[in-house]
Amino acid sequence: MYNSIVREVREMKKNTQYYNQVKAGKLQNGLICAVLALLIIGSTSSNASALGNNILSSMNISQERIVTNGVLISRPAAIDEKIRDIMIFNNIRTLNDYVRWLKKNIKYRKDKKGDVWADPEDTLSSNGGDCEDFAFFNAAVLKVLGFNPEVLAIIRIGRSHAICVFKENGYYSIIDNNTLIRTKKTTMTSFTPKLMDMYNFATLGSIKLSSRRINVIAHKSQVLASKM
Repeated sequence: MYNSIVREVREMKKNTQYYNQVKAGKLQNGLICAVLALLIIGSTSSNASALGNNILSSMNISQERIVTNGVLISRPAAIDEKIRDIMIFNNIRTLNDYVRWLKKNIKYRKDKKGDVWADPEDTLSSNGGDCEDFAFFNAAVLKVLGFNPEVLAIIRIGRSHAICVFKENGYYSIIDNNTLIRTKKTTMTSFTPKLMDMYNFATLGSIKLSSRRINVIAHKSQVLASKM
């Protein structure tokens, strides 16, 4: 079977349009991607430190449930499979690799009418979005890579912003649109004043795409009072 898959990959590469679509996450080929993942992960298995830095080694594909003809079916989430394909076909092994791919493939684009929150699959298919679209897409990617991300709303007078935050090796990191920012903060208590210094927010909140609600984490006055 392995030889037949290798032949299929080679044939697929000859079809440039199809191969580029898979590489960009537009199409999925689960069996081939699974084998390629094992090959990529296996190539670093002899080096423990390299394996620890290889984000492909901890990919997590969630399951989604749908009803088809009255039957409840559980299957891999489509967006997770597309993210997996992007990681494998672009040989993305580190967060820095991912951010380089992000800068090249997803462009910042303002909403034409109102403030539309796009789901990650729409952001990927349109190759762009505004700050919250980036944040939700980055959160989806980080979940597949085994992180526990959170999308934060930076609310300021007259304008707002959204970022994706997560812990990497015990320290808080930020992906702000297509920029990765690492900090030395290990708790939300110490991380919040850092965000205050960076973004000068009036209110900091946590947001979820499903509920489209903001859960307040802190107000500027509270953070300033804690510094005194």
